[in-house]
Amino acid sequence: MIVRAKPWIVDHPFFAFLLINFALTWSLWLLMPAPSPGEIPVQFLAGSFGPALAAMLVSGVIDPKTVSCPRSKRWMAFGLILVAGAGVIWLSRAVLFAGDYGMVWIATAAMAVVLAALVVSMRYASNEGIRRLLGSILDWRKPLGWYALVFLLIPATYGVSILSFEPLTGRTLPPMPYQGPIGDLPVAILAAFALRLFFGGANEEPGWRGFAIPQLQKSHSPLMASIIVALFWGLWHLPLHLNGVYSSGWMGLAQVAARMIMGIPFSILMTWVFNRSGGSLLLVMLLHATNNTTPQFLLPGFIEQLLMWLAAAIVMVRAKMWRKPGIMPGDALPSRVGVDLAEG
Repeated sequence: MIVRAKPWIVDHPFFAFLLINFALTWSLWLLMPAPSPGEIPVQFLAGSFGPALAAMLVSGVIDPKTVSCPRSKRWMAFGLILVAGAGVIWLSRAVLFAGDYGMVWIATAAMAVVLAALVVSMRYASNEGIRRLLGSILDWRKPLGWYALVFLLIPATYGVSILSFEPLTGRTLPPMPYQGPIGDLPVAILAAFALRLFFGGANEEPGWRGFAIPQLQKSHSPLMASIIVALFWGLWHLPLHLNGVYSSGWMGLAQVAARMIMGIPFSILMTWVFNRSGGSLLLVMLLHATNNTTPQFLLPGFIEQLLMWLAAAIVMVRAKMWRKPGIMPGDALPSRVGVDLAEG
């Protein structure tokens, strides 16, 4: 089937990515049972690998050249991520969640762990297209300024929102989302962040930023590419509003529409980080994980979204993101972060 579809995939890589991505993710999210109260929605964890798997498949088809790579590296990476992923699931279950974990939960959690190990280990695949796609997923050698940015930007917007709540509204600040013991807070933050880094958001990035953004920027500006990805990214979550993981009914559909629009500023920021860092998958994965972890501990829902739009507007103007880039992220060499941030 893939062989017969290869000419169409080569001519329409972005649409092939969308088709495969939605098919993989939606089949898991719609066919698997909704979680019982208190359980991790493990079908979400496994299904969220759709973008990465689709990007790997399409990349392998459009660039099938084979290269030499010791299999030992691939198996070593697979084993390390397998152990780490299993540890993340155990830590998350022990610290963040309660409930009766049956065989469905165990099987789908195991599936998610194996998929995480597969994606990372394919950094050492013999297929040139897949290696190019995942080349920066383990590249941590970036200036510290980038790590400060991806770890602090989102919490800073929430912090400003929290500090502004009482002066702007005249009302008492509601309780924070995290209500556990203060002594358990560091472990809870670590568990929540690791869960989202391995399975709950960051694992999507080889698809959305690693593949879709470079493909779209061949014919669109970074700004337009960001908007297109944000719209499909929001729509991609639709099954979670149909199977009970998120709000359902008319409220769920409204939330999908809101997600498509409100995801635009974050998509712009993610594209900016990806482009300016020379196409770093690791940095956008860390930023995505931080974005998904923060509202579990800091109060959301006030002005942090406005601050996100402001931050997106600033980088959009400074980087002139309405212009088509002259160099694709995969071809750009990482530059000093001080220069990157100064120039937008």
